[in-house]
This record gives sequence, C-alpha cells and structure tokens, in this order.
Amino acid sequence: MNILIIEHDMSYAQWLKKNIGVRGYRIEIRSNAQEAQNRLRQKSFDLVLVNIFLPDSTGSLLISKIKTISPKVGIIAMTDRNSRELEMQIRSLDILYYMIKPIDKKYLTHLLDHVEKKSVSVG
Repeated sequence: MNILIIEHDMSYAQWLKKNIGVRGYRIEIRSNAQEAQNRLRQKSFDLVLVNIFLPDSTGSLLISKIKTISPKVGIIAMTDRNSRELEMQIRSLDILYYMIKPIDKKYLTHLLDHVEKKSVSVG
C-alpha cells in the first residue's frame, strides 16, 4: 500500500513513517499542502494521512483538493487541536477516519490493517 503523509512537524512525520513502514507499506512525506498536491499529481497513493492544520492550507480546503486530484484515495485526517465543530466539518468531507494526536501506535496499526483489508475487498 502506498501512503502519503502530509505533516509539517517532521519529527512526528518520521515517527509515523517509522511505525507504519515496519509493516511493509511504502511511505512518502510532504511537509506542506503544495508539495503534497504536486506529488499526488505525479503518483498514485492508496492512503493519505493529513494534518488538518498546515502552514499553507486549511484541512477542509486541502482535503477537497486531494479528492479532486485523486478521487479514490482514502484519507485519514489528523489534528492536535480538536473541537466538535471542526470534527463535524472534516468528517463531512467523506474521509475514512478522524484522529486526534498523539496517535496510539497500536490503534494506528489496527486502523491501517482495517483500511488495507477494506481496500483489498473493494479493489
């Protein structure tokens, strides 16, 4: 499974990559919305993990752009600044999951297993 991580906190992005990569997934990291959009135009990904607070974009805008560029990609939204209104807004964009950071390693592993099984049964 090809996964794109869009996260401006490089230490957190590397933590995600380390913990996801051991499962054999192919991981790329982009630190801002523009780089991520450019990469999505160049390569097909199965899953995108996106921080909804990036320096150059809002989560809802970026998720909409991702869906325009790559309509079939699964999206997991991540945030460390949660509110009920924000969660409802982001969930309304037809994402797979909404996660509050810090993300538990076991939960992340379980979630990725679930996403992979779901994509295999659909695709």
